[in-house]
Amino acid sequence: MGADGLPTHGAKGGRVPRRLRDLLSRQRLQSFLSLILLVSVMVGITWAAEGPRVTQIHFVGNRTFGDRALLRWMALRPPGLCNSSHFSSAEFLSDLERLRRLYRGEGFLAVRMDGTVEESEGGGARLLVSIDEGPRWMVTDCELRLEGSGATPALGDSLRRRLETSGPGPYRLRVLGTDRERLEQLLGSRGLLDARVRSLVSRDDSCGLVRLRWSIDTGPRARYAGVRVYGLEHVHESAVIREVAVRPGHLLRAFDLELTRRNLLRTGLFPSVEVIAAPRDSGLVEKHLVILVRERSGGSVGAGFGYGTSDRARVLASFEHRNLDGRGLRFSARGVYGERRRGGEAELAYPWFLGRRLTLALGGGHERTSPRAWTAEMTRGSLHLVRQVGPQIRADLGYRLERQQLIKVRTESGTPGRTRVGTLSLDFIRDTRDDLRRPRSGSYLRLEQAWSTPWLGSLHQFARTDLERVRHRALGPLTFSFRTHLGWIAPQSSGSSVPLNERYFAGGLRTVRGFPEDAVGPRDGYGDPRGGRLLATGTMETRIELFWRLGAAVFLDAGDVVDHADALAWQRISIGAGTGLLVDSPVGRVRAYLAFPITPRFQDGAQVYLATGAAF
Repeated sequence: MGADGLPTHGAKGGRVPRRLRDLLSRQRLQSFLSLILLVSVMVGITWAAEGPRVTQIHFVGNRTFGDRALLRWMALRPPGLCNSSHFSSAEFLSDLERLRRLYRGEGFLAVRMDGTVEESEGGGARLLVSIDEGPRWMVTDCELRLEGSGATPALGDSLRRRLETSGPGPYRLRVLGTDRERLEQLLGSRGLLDARVRSLVSRDDSCGLVRLRWSIDTGPRARYAGVRVYGLEHVHESAVIREVAVRPGHLLRAFDLELTRRNLLRTGLFPSVEVIAAPRDSGLVEKHLVILVRERSGGSVGAGFGYGTSDRARVLASFEHRNLDGRGLRFSARGVYGERRRGGEAELAYPWFLGRRLTLALGGGHERTSPRAWTAEMTRGSLHLVRQVGPQIRADLGYRLERQQLIKVRTESGTPGRTRVGTLSLDFIRDTRDDLRRPRSGSYLRLEQAWSTPWLGSLHQFARTDLERVRHRALGPLTFSFRTHLGWIAPQSSGSSVPLNERYFAGGLRTVRGFPEDAVGPRDGYGDPRGGRLLATGTMETRIELFWRLGAAVFLDAGDVVDHADALAWQRISIGAGTGLLVDSPVGRVRAYLAFPITPRFQDGAQVYLATGAAF
């Protein structure tokens, strides 16, 4: 479908008049440019009300730190590619105080700093920062004294290697706190949870010399004795105890407390968890853990209405219960009714299977879907075993049996009828994104290998490999995002076919913007998409947060779908580019894109897309 909701390639031989398509495209372009102009005027008015722009920041007297190092400690910045500051007296005073703390933390205890503001050409503000560094205090000696039942020469050597300020060298006040944290972390990792760390400083201001002395009382090594849980109402205590990361009698380390907290948060049963060693057990060899939890509501019901360029108008409903039997058994049901997709699915998951942190999920559903090339009804059942390897990595072994019925086929490469597909899949996922709704840093990696063979209940025999890689990087107010998706379907026997709805299609909001849905790739004699067995797409997108709840994006998409690797060529790659407006709403981020095909052989004109949530 085109951006205006009219079919650019409808029934065989039918087309929308080119003059009408061009008129609609020009009207959408004029409306979008008017919106961009309005946003620019509003941004200009907002900036004008904030005060004079900082045009230059000049430092005088800084011998130890360069201008770039000092600017990193300031909120006010000179004009640059990705930043621009407006002068504020309160912010300037705060910046001067931050610079003083920087120098004092590096041993310049008598530093003096002064700031002046001058008016530059054009009404801007030129800032001058004068610095008198003064002498630098130096550490002449650093001593570490270790005592207690856990004290050993090897532990003392390990602690000394952790010290950054070990003398002789500059007296860096800022590093003392970091050294203390490092010592406490190392002691906690050795089971010395009651260790006390003190730093004694002897300072001679007449000559600027400092002597450091670390006094450490290790206390006894702690072993895990049991757990006390507080705050439970509906969750059974066994569902908490099984998430404890250490067994009775084993050495209790600070890492085990943090890992236990993460395990409990990952269950989804508790919005907040605190794990500490019992205070009254201080000084004892065996310690209990105290776990303080706040339970989340057991169930939730949701309903809503949505619209997207790909799925069109739709009504959604959902129900979820996270704690059916008090032990974390989860049940969820979701339904959708829309122009292109109708159906529902349900899943029952048990997060602790066979006495292991292994999730068993049983699911089933029925769906009627109508992409551009076909309409089908699918009834499926699935079984998954999911293992959370770490906080960011998980593995998924799944089996899916799906009964498919193609009702309508709008391409010569498929015929209506029934078939059955049984698939065994193995997924590896690594997700380090900082925010799933508005990611600014981190990455996402998904590698999936799936097999469909007769011994799995399938009437087809093929293998599918998918590799998806997403990367986000932040630079000031800008976020740079990159996505790559490679897919390959290989028939495993001669004459084996791949069902139409299992093939790859590209073009549209989710793959290559700037083209109608599924318009990229092989077509039949009537110009209708028929899908392919090899997919390669890539995206580069830059986003910026403007003001209030508004953001903007520019992007470049490229990709192709072919039947064989030999058909891949740079000359065939479809490329689209465009811009978008991002709005944060109560239902999530709303995205509106205007995209154009750059590849000259496509004449479909501009495409408009509307969607919600993160792009990727």
